[in-house]
Amino acid sequence: MKNRKLHHIKSHGFKVPKDYFNAFEENLLNRIEEEAHLPKTETGFKVLMAILTLLKIMYYKNYLKKLKQK
Repeated sequence: MKNRKLHHIKSHGFKVPKDYFNAFEENLLNRIEEEAHLPKTETGFKVLMAILTLLKIMYYKNYLKKLKQK
């Protein structure tokens, strides 16, 4: 299937309502302000860091054992 007349299209087909970006900016700033007042929730990142720390410790213990065996 060929689009032979595709290069003849003069309009982009996308029109933004008047004052769209001004309203968008106000809405965005209001949303940021609202989120600043929300209580923080725990994400579980501390648990992940603890698991990674334990894995590192186990790895280094095994590494040191192998060095002592040589």
